Amino acid sequence: MTSIDQRVIALGKEIRDHAERQDVSLTDLAKRAGISRATLYNWLDGERAMPLTGLSAIADVLRVPEYELLHDAEERARRDARAV
Repeated sequence: MTSIDQRVIALGKEIRDHAERQDVSLTDLAKRAGISRATLYNWLDGERAMPLTGLSAIADVLRVPEYELLHDAEERARRDARAV
């Protein structure tokens, strides 16, 4: 079982990866999602909890379902936990 912190960090990595693959900067992602850049970075780094409305806004910008981001993050967290 992975810890919540590992899953939060993995979600941040998944969002970063999706943005990079779509050539969307994190600054642009924040702007288009209607949040500040600082808030986005705090969420992606696990410094603050990401509300579901934030996840939904990010998923809309990236054109990916929320459940896909969450599932991919869970899988990444499991892989990362096994690698340690």
